[in-house]
Amino acid sequence: MSEISETINTYRPDLTTYEEFYKHLHRNPELSFQERETAATISARLTSLLDAFPSIKTSIHTEIGSYGLAAVLHNQDPHGSSPTVLLRADMDALPVEEQTRLELKIHGRSGHASQPHRTCDPIVTAAHTIVRLQSIAAREVDPEEGAVVSVGYIHAGNAVNVIPDTAHVGIDVRTFSPDTRAHVLGALRRIVNAESAAAGAPPPELVEERAYPFLVNDEMATRKVEDVFSAHFGDAYDAHAQGLGGSEDFGVLATAVGRPSVYFMYGATDQRLWERLKNEGELQAVPSTHSASFAPVLETLRFGVDAYSGAALAFLKR
Repeated sequence: MSEISETINTYRPDLTTYEEFYKHLHRNPELSFQERETAATISARLTSLLDAFPSIKTSIHTEIGSYGLAAVLHNQDPHGSSPTVLLRADMDALPVEEQTRLELKIHGRSGHASQPHRTCDPIVTAAHTIVRLQSIAAREVDPEEGAVVSVGYIHAGNAVNVIPDTAHVGIDVRTFSPDTRAHVLGALRRIVNAESAAAGAPPPELVEERAYPFLVNDEMATRKVEDVFSAHFGDAYDAHAQGLGGSEDFGVLATAVGRPSVYFMYGATDQRLWERLKNEGELQAVPSTHSASFAPVLETLRFGVDAYSGAALAFLKR
């Protein structure tokens, strides 16, 4: 057993006392920038926890950004030469409908459904556009590069006998490199403009609502964390996780101050459920983290505590 594993196993708290706290947070979710009660609850819990160690200099900073907070344990090194480690976690809940990256507004000409020849139907244009967009990832991007173009919603009209003058389409783009992203966005603009032109419609409006930079772990920092995880979790640790297309603003946190960072994940699904669905070839039925049915099993607490503690000790140990 490694020295860090011994430290974790020796000082791991009784996590049963945290189970009700976990359940309370998940029973009372709050959306991003609305986490007033969540932040207050966590702040009170941190204060109670840190007060139990009066010999350690601590501080809690609240209202960061809005309801963000940070608890600081100051190092006892009198020379101030010890490393600083930041452990970051989200506490906001997600609405079922996630915000899309691109908002496309297709223009047309409104009129009565009985006289379509006097209109320019944006719904038909939107339908052609949506179908055509699927060719970007399938026919314009190297399969090894990877790209996903998804349409999350289409909103148009509110009466069956009236052709509307606009259609709104929500588009989500996921890529793994800046070059691929630039190509996909260029192809997307080309297609939406061409489809509107082919329909004789006014030029569409395409607005990029949200974009995050690519998140790439620092190589040396990752090795440190991998060594700890491999020794502590054994076969339960997988060092060969595939790249993910999900957006994540964590990459901005460290690069903004020129510091290395490591982003890792741990499972939260009951192992028996996972094995059963795997044997049945139904792993797609496992609720994802953005699903309304997602509910981490309580054992996730131990893996999370061990992982965060081990990652910090990887840099703090002498």
